[in-house]
Amino acid sequence: MLDKWFEKDIKNLLDISDKIVLIDVDKNYEFLGDKIFQDSCIEVFIVEDYLSDLKTKCKIEKEYRDEKVLIHSYLDPAVTDRHQYMIQEYATAGVKFSRPLHRYIATLPVGG
Repeated sequence: MLDKWFEKDIKNLLDISDKIVLIDVDKNYEFLGDKIFQDSCIEVFIVEDYLSDLKTKCKIEKEYRDEKVLIHSYLDPAVTDRHQYMIQEYATAGVKFSRPLHRYIATLPVGG
């Protein structure tokens, strides 16, 4: 049931913005993203490091500018060590989903 709620919430966010950034530093949402979006029309990009961040930004701007995308980031774009992450733009201008999984689950209805 968790996967259905998560999918619905992400799709509702995609009604607000074409670009959603899922901040998942602890990689707790991996199983949900894999299960939900493998058969979906929503393109999913994984950002693991500075290089994948750059590649993702370029690919989205070149090929998916007007498409709905989910950027699943294992980086927190608010934490900048020595790099300015490109996904910061999407997290600021679009919609950011950054609740830890246990807090997200706590907001869900009891009993379905």
